[in-house]
Amino acid sequence: MRPQSTALALVLAAGSGSAQSVIWTVDDGGGPGVAFTEIQPAVNAAGEGDTIFVRDGAYTGFTIDGKSLVVAGELGGTVLVVDEQIVVRNLAAGQFVLLQGIDVEGGLSPFLAGQPALLAENDQGIVRVEDGSFLPSAALNVGGGVWIDGSAAVHLARCDLLGGQAGFFPPGQDGFPALDVFDGTAALYDCDLEGAFGPGGGCTLGCGPGVQAGSGSVLDDSFLFASGGSIAGGDGGPGAAPCSLLGPGGDGGDGGNGLHLLTPGTDAFTLGTPILAGTGGPAHPASPCSSGSNGVAVQVDAGTYQPVGLAARSLSVTSPVSSGATITVDGVGAGGDTVFLLVSGSPGHLVLPALFGVLTTDLNFFPIPLGLLPPSGAFSLSVPTVPVPPSGVALHLFLQTVSVAATGEIVLGSFATLVLLT
Repeated sequence: MRPQSTALALVLAAGSGSAQSVIWTVDDGGGPGVAFTEIQPAVNAAGEGDTIFVRDGAYTGFTIDGKSLVVAGELGGTVLVVDEQIVVRNLAAGQFVLLQGIDVEGGLSPFLAGQPALLAENDQGIVRVEDGSFLPSAALNVGGGVWIDGSAAVHLARCDLLGGQAGFFPPGQDGFPALDVFDGTAALYDCDLEGAFGPGGGCTLGCGPGVQAGSGSVLDDSFLFASGGSIAGGDGGPGAAPCSLLGPGGDGGDGGNGLHLLTPGTDAFTLGTPILAGTGGPAHPASPCSSGSNGVAVQVDAGTYQPVGLAARSLSVTSPVSSGATITVDGVGAGGDTVFLLVSGSPGHLVLPALFGVLTTDLNFFPIPLGLLPPSGAFSLSVPTVPVPPSGVALHLFLQTVSVAATGEIVLGSFATLVLLT
């Protein structure tokens, strides 16, 4: 075993004596050892800080209200929440929720309006989201994306966010952004965001107007940090062809903005994150109607946007895993980096502009030196674990990299959570 792997194994062993949480197993097929066939009953039954392990399957939406929980999807499986949403609300300071390995296809509310795939609202604690996708309804292309409303610390890593249409009533609304943040703070690492597609106009007595595509992200009185990944506005769709003597066709849909800052006090920083405007849709060649306008990569109505000219640093870990299995920790930095892996027993939230990122572990972290990275910038650790007594409980370890670049900058990298099941 390499020295770094030995050090991490020792930290795992030491961590086995820290706070452990009860495991509730959810499987839509039922069976031995399964507590529930849906996630919401497990959420209701779980105690503060418990772990809900969800096996491969399709599930309805769920709400976590004022409770620390870990909801982790089976490694290698697909845990899908279909045509509904996940809501995390009312977390107090000191509480946290981890959603890991869960895919959501948003849908319609009872009022036929699109709803975000994930909604975080009124949270003073930490909402941590990893290795998931938050998409529109596959059947209706409505909803989707992530909305943050009045939440102080929402962290997303290695996630895909896609906005869908706003719903059926009223018609003609702009498409959803992939990420909408109002009065909140979001930190993104290696996430890809794309606003909703904007349909072109159809046939009316005149040229039917197209729909504005969604922005990649809209910020209102908020803070956003993004490292790696991409942020893109949605593309506008083509206008309809002429359909009668009174119907000349439709205008193309307008492209969405990549990043849109709305209000004073809004700040956005990006590190190695391309921001792209959506393109306007064309009018039909046989139509006298207009093509849609292109979006803007970064639209600043008020506030401050600052790109940082450094490379992003990535991290991932195999999770959740059973104790006794071998875990892998993989990452990519910049060649010549001197890298440390920070390991803690609790998540944290501290914006550190001088370190070009957000510290997502608590301050009681254990630093493990990984050494000097090769020109490729890649590293990989394989770490065996040992059974952790007692059985039926989970251990959570929160990981993040920090790199000293060859040019002298100190850069916080991405984060990952190891959920160890016993």
